[in-house]
Amino acid sequence: MGLRAAAVPSQDGSAADGVHLLWAAPATAGYSLTGYDIQRRESQPKRPACFSLTADDLAALHTDFHVVTPVADISVQATPCPVPPGALPDEPFRAEIAQQQHCVDIANLDAETADAVDGAQLIAFNKTGARLPHVVVRTIGTVRGADCANSLEIALPAAASEVQLGLVGFASTSRLIARDAAGTVVASASTAEASGEAQTVTLSAPQITRVGVLSPSNATLATRLCWIPAPATPPVPPTETPAFLGLPILPSASVSSCSRYRLRLSGAHQLVRVDVQVPWTLAIALREGKAVDTGSLADTSGIQRMTFVDAASMRSCCTPGCTSRTCGYAQTSYRARQTRTPSGRVSHIS
Repeated sequence: MGLRAAAVPSQDGSAADGVHLLWAAPATAGYSLTGYDIQRRESQPKRPACFSLTADDLAALHTDFHVVTPVADISVQATPCPVPPGALPDEPFRAEIAQQQHCVDIANLDAETADAVDGAQLIAFNKTGARLPHVVVRTIGTVRGADCANSLEIALPAAASEVQLGLVGFASTSRLIARDAAGTVVASASTAEASGEAQTVTLSAPQITRVGVLSPSNATLATRLCWIPAPATPPVPPTETPAFLGLPILPSASVSSCSRYRLRLSGAHQLVRVDVQVPWTLAIALREGKAVDTGSLADTSGIQRMTFVDAASMRSCCTPGCTSRTCGYAQTSYRARQTRTPSGRVSHIS
């Protein structure tokens, strides 16, 4: 258990000038019977440990790609420069509308031919591949439908995502092939053994425009045709990025290669400051291999000064058992840091 305490300074020229202390014991501790003693201890702050890289240090770093200093182990390597993100999509949301199935019952047509049914075009071919004058609607036994001859070609009025064809075979199986607008086969299927019973064959693909029925026995009738229109193709986003979106976020957009400096600090720290002589820099503070803070600087003076503070460790000094050693200025939990600069120079670490 420990006390919760706070100090509130006041200096307004009144009798209340000074540092006002507030504290409270844990609820389970009760009240003090004899009061509290307040004792002062002289502040013993630790001075920061700083190191400036000399010209020889920098030369060794860029020659051997590694140098050891009293405060950090520094290495450098080439790395791709950070780039601004691409243009964000700027298209309004379009909810997908469920397409309804469109069906034609060929068996119920009051016509002797079925060359065109609700926008679909039907063409029949004989065994030599010659086109027949018409697609005849005829009856075999009790079944009425479009005669598929040896081959029946169906051109849909619009691209479909699914096609269902009702077929009745009397002699052999039939083969169905679906093609897109480019003539590429996108789906295929076959009927079961011919039994004189109606069968429904389904073909599914994104952009079906034509369906072919191959019936070598010339004994197949098409009784029903259904299709589901394919969803509209979404608009293609513009290939050119608007000028205001194409502006570089960092001045490094014109720099093809950058240098990455990795600083491995000796021990945990509460505060770390690094000065770099470059036009701009991106710095990342790591703890146990994970990024905990980051900063991007482009000071016009040419010196970028990055400071990382572990606020949690600083606050921990208000808890019982926190000694001047653990609260020292140079004690932080930042152990490794990465700095990306355009061929930059790390000049000062503290």
